Amino acid sequence: MNSDFGLKTFNCEPVSIDKVPVLPWDKMRDGIVRSVNDGDRIISLFGCPGGNAIRIYAVLSASDFGGFTVAASDVGERYDALTPECSQAHYFEREIAEQWGVRPEGHPWLKPVR
Repeated sequence: MNSDFGLKTFNCEPVSIDKVPVLPWDKMRDGIVRSVNDGDRIISLFGCPGGNAIRIYAVLSASDFGGFTVAASDVGERYDALTPECSQAHYFEREIAEQWGVRPEGHPWLKPVR
């Protein structure tokens, strides 16, 4: 499997936010798409303020070791959407756009969640 792009962790294992790797968006996006294609699932994809940008965090269930993979990326006002290659990201990306005003470029149906 391909859970090699982020921090490995297990359920009920506390993780310091400082330990989550912050990757360039293209590397994180590629890791998510490859992992999902290999059988992993997006558990959460969300944004929060991070320095001068919005930091997007991804949490994936890692089918190869029974735990989770966690990674983050700082994005500007827009980023290349995951949804065209990874339909699991559809709702998450709409929520990020609505909450933070960050546009996932190439998202096929970017409408408000609420």
